[in-house]
Amino acid sequence: MQRKTVVVIMFCCVFIVDFKNHPLTTDGDPFDITSSGFFYPKGLTARVISQRGVFSISHEPTISLEKNIKEYEFIKIVINKKSKKEIQKQLEQYGINEYSIYQDLDSLSDYLNRFIRDREINFIP
Repeated sequence: MQRKTVVVIMFCCVFIVDFKNHPLTTDGDPFDITSSGFFYPKGLTARVISQRGVFSISHEPTISLEKNIKEYEFIKIVINKKSKKEIQKQLEQYGINEYSIYQDLDSLSDYLNRFIRDREINFIP
C-alpha cells in the first residue's frame, strides 16, 4: 500500500523590497540578461497598471533573489492562515479588494457576490 503525502499550508509570505527605484530595462531578450533585478511592467492592460507592482527577473533562476541580489534589503512578512479573513477585512476598509486589484468582470462578480453574502450574514437576527 502506497502512502500519500498531504501538504497543508498554514501560512504564506510576502516580500517587501526597496530596489531604490533603479529598475532594469526590459529591452532585448530576457534570456540574455547578465544580472538580476526588478522592472516595471509596461502598461499593457488596466489590470497590470492597477496592481502597481514590479516583476523580478534573475540571471541565476536556481538561486533565490534575496541571496542573488545582496544590495537590496528584503523584508519577509509571514502571514498565518488564521489571519487571512481579518487582513482581508482591513484591506477592504482601505478600498483594496479583488476588484480594485484585478479590474475585470470576474473580479467584479466575485466582489459583489462576497459583498452581498457578507452583508446577509451580518444582518442575521
